[in-house]
Amino acid sequence: MRLIFKIAGIELRTLFYSPVAWVIAIVFFIVCGVQFAAPLESFASMQQFYLENKAGWEGFSSSLTRDLFSGPYSYLLKNLYLFIPLLTMGVISRDVHSGAIHLLNSSPVKIRQIILGKYLGLAAYNAIIMLPLLLLMGVGYFSIVNAEYRVLLSGLAGVYLLACTYSAIGLFISSLTNYQVVAALLTFLVFGILSVISFVWQQFDFFRDLTYFLNISGRVDNLVNGLISTKDVGYFILIICLFLFFTIVRRRNKRESRPRYIFFSRYMLVLLVVLLLGYAGSRPGYIGYLDLSRDKINTLHPATLAALRELDGSPLRVTLYVNLLDNSFGAGQPAARNNYLWGVWEKYLRFYPNIQFEYEYYYDVMKNDSAFFKRYKNMTVEELAQKAIAFFGLSKSLFKNPEEISRIIDLSSERKRLVMELEYKGKKAFLRTYEDQVVWPGQMQFSGAFRRLARASVPLVLFTTGHYERRIYSTGEREYGFHTGYKGSRTSLLNQGVDVDTISLSDTGIPAPATILVIADPKTEFSAIEKERIRDYLDKGGDEIGRAHV
Repeated sequence: MRLIFKIAGIELRTLFYSPVAWVIAIVFFIVCGVQFAAPLESFASMQQFYLENKAGWEGFSSSLTRDLFSGPYSYLLKNLYLFIPLLTMGVISRDVHSGAIHLLNSSPVKIRQIILGKYLGLAAYNAIIMLPLLLLMGVGYFSIVNAEYRVLLSGLAGVYLLACTYSAIGLFISSLTNYQVVAALLTFLVFGILSVISFVWQQFDFFRDLTYFLNISGRVDNLVNGLISTKDVGYFILIICLFLFFTIVRRRNKRESRPRYIFFSRYMLVLLVVLLLGYAGSRPGYIGYLDLSRDKINTLHPATLAALRELDGSPLRVTLYVNLLDNSFGAGQPAARNNYLWGVWEKYLRFYPNIQFEYEYYYDVMKNDSAFFKRYKNMTVEELAQKAIAFFGLSKSLFKNPEEISRIIDLSSERKRLVMELEYKGKKAFLRTYEDQVVWPGQMQFSGAFRRLARASVPLVLFTTGHYERRIYSTGEREYGFHTGYKGSRTSLLNQGVDVDTISLSDTGIPAPATILVIADPKTEFSAIEKERIRDYLDKGGDEIGRAHV
């Protein structure tokens, strides 16, 4: 280890002998300062305005720590790759041109010691250029009341890990060529590929799973938001190790004279080991999390956790039904599956890992959808499906036709839209998507679905009818449809785990399962028997909402 640290010190001094390292450090400091000063000035101006013009103003409603540093973090994460290739392009080739590599090869120093020493020198330089960001964080900490310093440090660690990952990749690229400019260009190219690799050929399962692990874009987002997970940290460590081993294998191959398949097998062995470790460390139930945010915004709400804990650990099967001809197909298509699993479900898998995911793809339209047939009046459903399948580059065998899907499930009540069916111990519940920018359900909808599965019964809200009350199945301006039983509204009671129905008090009494009775703005007086039934319901401890002449 002493020899490795000695090589690291030599490499760090060599870096600062070059003007490139000084230019990168200075530009990095200027960029961070500008990105920090702009929002700081903006928030200071807004604060002064509110203090002078708004009586009783108690401060910003959102986290000022995250708002103030989102600019510098966002800029660094998008542009950090521009700095590293200039730093790493000559790490190996410099020794080749100077002849030092021959002295190293003939010395008792091992290849892995050389590579690890050079990499530690780069890591030390990365730590130095992080100091300006640490200085700005110190300014923010003393400028913001109740600053979330742990979130700041988590974000700093994320940026540093990203820089070290880029350095490991650049070090390997530098070992592939003796020309520094070529090494820099190749490094830029590799960084670009790793940033966009998750957007190509995602319709194929194997390639999608492989590229999800290799994709570096967005890996720091959780750390910047104050959520540390073994999956994210492990990813950076594995990628760093992968390219360091690649560099060692490359230098060893240069010193040996063996068949090419031997050299190739070494690379494949290293890649296979890293992929297996990455796969094992990203399985639900084997991921550790630490939420450093003050308000635990990266953790489920206590009410959602309580609903999730009502499940006893038995398997929860989730089937995603995706209609090719639905407007929300893009969110559920095979290419978006990783976003569905890790963007929508990860926060629930964290606390309930025994969830099994299944997928059903089909094409169909509602029989009474006249607008659809007017829009495509010269095409049948089969013809339109053929064109859509070709457009998305998918296989027709992936999709079930209308007859096949109807034998599995009837989705007419869900208007054959993108929907999730949850099954737990034989009970089923739907989690719906919505026609807004978010698309996927939120914690309130998840909580409602979990409670439907775990409880023997769910709350029942009854609305009186027969006196021109507001209606629960209509979505007009006066009606309650959007708030009660409309499946397309994420805020409706139905999507919060509450059942709704109507009741005519002149025909029947109020059943025992009723949790709440709503008298929804009646326009005529209740009869004596209706009043008596309402009094009887209240005497037995029932709840009443609304107005009535009782």
